[in-house]
Amino acid sequence: MSGYIFAFFFLFFIAGMIISSFKGPFPVASSADEHYTNKNYSQAAAEYEYLLDKYPTSKYADTALKKLPYSHYLASDYSKTIFYLEKAIEKGLINQNELEIKTIFADCYVQLARNLDKNGNIREAISNYLKSIEYLREIGNNFPDSNEAFIAKYKIPEYLLNTASLYRRGLLWDDAVSILNRVINDYPDSDYQLKAHAMLFGTYVNIAVSCKEKGDYDESIKNFLKVYKLPAEILDSRKYEIDALFEYFVADAPADDILKAANGLFFQERYLESMMLYDYILKNFPEHAQEITEHAVKAKINLLSHLNYKIISASEPVGSFAKSGTAKITFDNKTDYGLTLYIGGPQYNILRLEKNQRVELELLQ
Repeated sequence: MSGYIFAFFFLFFIAGMIISSFKGPFPVASSADEHYTNKNYSQAAAEYEYLLDKYPTSKYADTALKKLPYSHYLASDYSKTIFYLEKAIEKGLINQNELEIKTIFADCYVQLARNLDKNGNIREAISNYLKSIEYLREIGNNFPDSNEAFIAKYKIPEYLLNTASLYRRGLLWDDAVSILNRVINDYPDSDYQLKAHAMLFGTYVNIAVSCKEKGDYDESIKNFLKVYKLPAEILDSRKYEIDALFEYFVADAPADDILKAANGLFFQERYLESMMLYDYILKNFPEHAQEITEHAVKAKINLLSHLNYKIISASEPVGSFAKSGTAKITFDNKTDYGLTLYIGGPQYNILRLEKNQRVELELLQ
């Protein structure tokens, strides 16, 4: 009797399989749709994938491919979301220019970036952040009146700052500087401005330290002095730190390297930074004074020309006479403090006058 029962159930099982095979992809599609409706997104995605694999030419295949990206997205599988979105777009089932699709792409890439960052995959994380930023930029440009564009305006500087942080961790200093300047220049009203300036300050210092460790004092000094491109309030708040760092970067540098850095900055018209180095050379390496006088005077005069000052008019001559001899000019310091005089060409000179000191300068013909 048991043998008959076994045979009956075996035949029933085989019959069920045959009937199921006669139904084809329909029950799979129906089951997948039911799972999707009931928010069992992982199961729905698995059955849509099975349908595409087993019945790629069925009438349900296109619908399955169209629903697959959403199933994976709602199941938080961001890599497969992107994969199937691109396949559906390629087949013309999904319009890549729709706002919803760009929003999904942007979110998938940033989620992948965060996961890659947690796993220490810096370069891949950077790549995904940049892709997300590009989609957010497209949303802002193509759908400027949408809520998504409003949100993108705040997300982009945040993601740029995260990207810059990753570049710094990967010691990719120049890329970090470029990204931070994008935040500063393109999003001046962003809440991330202060963070971007602080990170840029640290990046310039990191670059300078790296150069110094390699013995490249010229580049080390020039990169550190880039901090003076930052806003005055940043410089004022870190004045003592900047002064200490300046001493650190020039202290061990040979005079020739400091002179090279100073002249390089002078020709870039970065007169403030070049003047700091010229002053340092005059104080610590007076034997180089003649080499730097012309540039130092020009740098100082250029800096002072942009300040508010009162012109002291020369008095009218009381008389004149014709006679051979030497022309001289007298400077008499009758103030209560010392003065430094920067005299332009053709006779470039720098004179220091203490209180109540007088000096005569012979003028060249």
